[in-house]
Amino acid sequence: MGMPHGALFGEIRPSLSAMVTDMCHRSFETHRTVVQDVPSNSFCASGMHLPNGSWATFGGNDAVTVGGAAGSDKNPDGTGNWDNLLQDHDGRRAIRVVNPCTIQDNLDGNNCKWYDHFAEDGMKRARWYSTSEATGDGRIVIIGGMVRGGFINRQFPVTDPITQNGQSEPTYEYFPPKAEDPPRFQFLIDAGGLNTYPHTFLMPDGRFFVQANLSSSTSPPFMCHKCSDRSQFSGITITTGRPNCRICRKMLFVFIPRLVGQPCFL
Repeated sequence: MGMPHGALFGEIRPSLSAMVTDMCHRSFETHRTVVQDVPSNSFCASGMHLPNGSWATFGGNDAVTVGGAAGSDKNPDGTGNWDNLLQDHDGRRAIRVVNPCTIQDNLDGNNCKWYDHFAEDGMKRARWYSTSEATGDGRIVIIGGMVRGGFINRQFPVTDPITQNGQSEPTYEYFPPKAEDPPRFQFLIDAGGLNTYPHTFLMPDGRFFVQANLSSSTSPPFMCHKCSDRSQFSGITITTGRPNCRICRKMLFVFIPRLVGQPCFL
């Protein structure tokens, strides 16, 4: 649950349009809510569950101030790195994880706090309005997004259809990360400017069915490296194949925080 930063601490902020967020633990039985601080700006992040009940979120907005303008301390590209007024850090590369806790637990303890070491542990690309989805090889794939906040991933006139003059991030990467640079996902380029928060559905053969704008496609096999019929697909082609990978059909396993390399089978 997100809300304007400081709103439940009795602090008065000059504007709520900055949309810097805190996170809350909420009890549906007692209706009690406890606010927890998240240092980086998680506005417009994406998220995915881990098998132990933990929740991970990826990316977000840069550091902003009143009215959504860039924060007081700027990055080289003019986006906000930190804001003295709202006290938010650039969250576009951030990876945040929170463990499952009850409202009776010590929510100030390290086991229940949000892990948000954005300066040390972050994604390889800045992502705002990305999609996060569990894969079949023990990872989460983070797909697409914008480099900076906006409404659509298009800059007019269109002189750069791939990155829209640095606004679009038509790539995907993994958590836990792989050594490779984030590969380009041609489908996001072909889908045009309305390609943020693409809808993804994991299929039995290890690919995703992906939908964005008016386009749909089966993705490259992000996760199942033993499946056959792994042709690359893009554009609006919808292709089906006969899966023969037992692991992809029967199991989905993802990594638990701090146990990287030890997959947990669901």
